[in-house]
Amino acid sequence: MIFQRLASQNLWEILFPLLGDMHSNLCSIQSQLVRLLSDLSVRIYDHSTLMPPQSIHDPVPADTDRSCLQKYTKYSIDELFQLTQDLIDVYPSFLDALFGIQVSSASTPSSMTDSSGISNDTDTSTSPNPTSGAGNMRSRGATRKTPPDQSSILLILSVHLRLIGVYEELFKHMAVCMDHKGEMLTPAQREINMAAPQLRMGSYKPPPSSAIPMAMLLFVQFSSQLSNYAAELAAEIHEIDEGRPHVIGAKDDPNALSRAAAEDVKKRAKNMADELSRIRNAMLNSGILA
Repeated sequence: MIFQRLASQNLWEILFPLLGDMHSNLCSIQSQLVRLLSDLSVRIYDHSTLMPPQSIHDPVPADTDRSCLQKYTKYSIDELFQLTQDLIDVYPSFLDALFGIQVSSASTPSSMTDSSGISNDTDTSTSPNPTSGAGNMRSRGATRKTPPDQSSILLILSVHLRLIGVYEELFKHMAVCMDHKGEMLTPAQREINMAAPQLRMGSYKPPPSSAIPMAMLLFVQFSSQLSNYAAELAAEIHEIDEGRPHVIGAKDDPNALSRAAAEDVKKRAKNMADELSRIRNAMLNSGILA
């Protein structure tokens, strides 16, 4: 049937509507990604405002007014899990939509991407190692004729950077707690009384002694995935540079900002993964996770 149509019609008359549909679908996906990332950025910011300040570890007089600490009692490690998972889930769709590459998400898509209508088109059962992140399964689709939207690249980098900032503050809290293991809580620490992360497997709810080691394992896995995605994005930006003539002056380089930001996020994402692994090993060695 297709050959009969090609014989009787101009090829462009057949392909133009198809190309128009493809362009429309791509624009729709990118529009959804921008909305998802913008919403995620706000959610991460709101989450960061509930992170207790480092001053809670300082001894304070008993008569100090601690009403200002009430909002920090709402801080939830479980919410940080969800925010991290949401960014992990959106990365494959982003890389596909802007660069035409498919990478395995190595994780179960969250309701965030499901409800958006964006499909990751990945089969997590084929990933040989869930903790290996984005680098194992990678393929390139059709070559892009138009450069990717620089503002969208900066948007996902800013979201990733905002999430890294939350983890860096969390690392400081963890370091203080490990250094003062077994010591009496400060008044501010008692006031906040942060709940341990919850873990449930079907109808079974393990005790906190089991939930905390599992939480640390998930943090290490998540950080590894995000580090790999950041490296993938930085590599794609460099491929854009290699694919265009080097006749533009450095001050007119349209990729300069996104390239510098991508390298910074890649470096900090790797540091985050390394630090989480180090902290987990230290907690194992000290018996905290035993």
